[in-house]
Amino acid sequence: MNKLAAPILCAALLAGCAATPVPRALPPDLVPQKFDGPVAAGAAVWPQAEWWKGFGDPALATLVAEAQDNNRDLAAATARVLEAEARAKIQNAALLPQLSGGANGTGCTLGGHGCSTFGLTLNASYEADFWGLARANLRAAQEELKSARFARQAASLTLTANVAQRYFELLAIRRE
Repeated sequence: MNKLAAPILCAALLAGCAATPVPRALPPDLVPQKFDGPVAAGAAVWPQAEWWKGFGDPALATLVAEAQDNNRDLAAATARVLEAEARAKIQNAALLPQLSGGANGTGCTLGGHGCSTFGLTLNASYEADFWGLARANLRAAQEELKSARFARQAASLTLTANVAQRYFELLAIRRE
């Protein structure tokens, strides 16, 4: 084998192992024609977090609060958010140095004389993320967290909309 061929072959093999970064935004040709850009910083969020309070009906507010407190789907969605937050923290920790320590001590008596020994240990290690696996795992965990938060918001919005719809249907039936 040629002396130049071996390094080239190794470089080609190593390049095949490298992870390609995930694009942060869509290329311009994939953005829809009617898309103007991100929401302005001062723009109001729609719907408002407590949109049902705009009706000024305390009975509706009570029903929505009760539904949110007792809905198992919403509780499960909240648990998934907490789980995703924990995963993101764990993946972030993989990028940091690992420290461990310990202490020990012994005492003994020999011929009326006492002796004691004490020891302290401290270990530190760091694994370099050459291939980008730890960073890719962190990005995946962060995106999973975003997804879990969105799913919880969607579940909450669906729940409150259903409660409000049923409440207004009941009021309409009572008026008839």
